[in-house]
Amino acid sequence: MADIQRIFDLLEKYKHGNFKSETALAGKYNGTWKHYSAEDYVNHVNELSRGLLSLGVKPGENILTIVNNCPEWNFFDMAIMQIGAVQVPVYPTISESNYEYILKETSVRYIIVSNREIFDRIKNLLPSIPSVKTVYAIEETEGLPHWTEIL
Repeated sequence: MADIQRIFDLLEKYKHGNFKSETALAGKYNGTWKHYSAEDYVNHVNELSRGLLSLGVKPGENILTIVNNCPEWNFFDMAIMQIGAVQVPVYPTISESNYEYILKETSVRYIIVSNREIFDRIKNLLPSIPSVKTVYAIEETEGLPHWTEIL
C-alpha cells in the first residue's frame, strides 16, 4: 500500500490492514446497539462520497454538520474530506446568534442535523440564508430527508 498522504488514505489501510474487527464503530438506535465493522465504515464513507458528488458538491464547498456523537458523524467527516469539500462541524449546543453567524459566513448548501431538536434551533434562521438548499437528518425526522437519501 502506498504511503499515507491524506487522512482519508487511512480508509483502505483500515479496511484491509490490521484493523479488521467486528466493531470499528457503534451507535445506539432506539435502545439497541448497531455495530459497524471497518469494512462497513469504509463502504458507508465511499457510498456517501459518491452521493455527495451526485448532489453536485464541489471541492472546497462547505457542508455544515450539527450532529451529536454517532457513527454517521464519522461517515460524513471522512466522506466530505474524501471529495475535497470542507466539513463545518458545529456544536449542537451553541447559541442562535452563533448559528446565524456561522450559517451566513459559510454559504452552505447542505446541512446535516442529528434530529428534530437540533433542526428546530436553526429552522427560523434558514429563510435568511439563501444558500441553503437542503437540510438532512441523521434520525428519522418528519419533514426532513433522511441522510441515507444521499446514498
